[in-house]
Amino acid sequence: MTDAAARRQVAAGDTGNVAIPAALSTGQMAQHRMSDWLELHNVSAMACQRLIADIPMPQPSRIVTLTTWTAPCLAAAWEMTQRAMQGLFPAQADIVTATFDHTEKTRIERSATRPRAVTLDNGAGAFPTIVYSYEGDPGDLLMLAHEFGHALQLRMSERRFVPPVIRETCAFLAERALLAATRIGDPLCYRYLREAAWADDARYFGRNRDLLEHALARPDTAYRYAWNYPIARYMAICIDRYGSPDQSLALFRGRLTVSDLLDWAPRVACA
Repeated sequence: MTDAAARRQVAAGDTGNVAIPAALSTGQMAQHRMSDWLELHNVSAMACQRLIADIPMPQPSRIVTLTTWTAPCLAAAWEMTQRAMQGLFPAQADIVTATFDHTEKTRIERSATRPRAVTLDNGAGAFPTIVYSYEGDPGDLLMLAHEFGHALQLRMSERRFVPPVIRETCAFLAERALLAATRIGDPLCYRYLREAAWADDARYFGRNRDLLEHALARPDTAYRYAWNYPIARYMAICIDRYGSPDQSLALFRGRLTVSDLLDWAPRVACA
């Protein structure tokens, strides 16, 4: 894969899952710094520090032994994802369906040396490509929702520039949509997905938040993609609990900024 193609992966969201240059696969771009990240999102370090101070520390992991978990087949897992996003955007069901039907989904073997999934932006007029691994655990279902959230945001934003924190907020909101759908339609599945989400909170609101806090105090720190996750995940929780359907739609269409969300976000508890 060329560097240009690899950089499209970074622009689309998570990095990894195919052979890409080492600097990109780590989510680091040596030529960019925290000061660039703040300018890109048009926010101040102080505003970000105030927000992350409100993010509760992650709860201890409460994952249970998966003795009663029946992994859905891949087709069923993708169908759950599509239905969840149709539930989030019922008036936009056509674009959800078109994005689902026309996005290429390439399954690969899981590797310990790369992330589980990446969504590729194939350019103007083209549908995205999702490259992913799937073994059927609850975290995999959330991962499929996350990547389809990226794909749907790319289509709904119609080539508007969307900065990474907003992109990741959309992807995390797709995970929340799957949680909401299973809470009503499949309570046992919801139980496992909820616990997988708690485990993810420990990473995003633990190590990733530490990286972001450290960098906010040091504007020359080299860029890490992980900085985008804590604010984005917290915003997705806020929007899921207290936001409106119009707000979610504006987010996916690229019509909200990080400043808009920082000004709006209430204090909430995790997951």
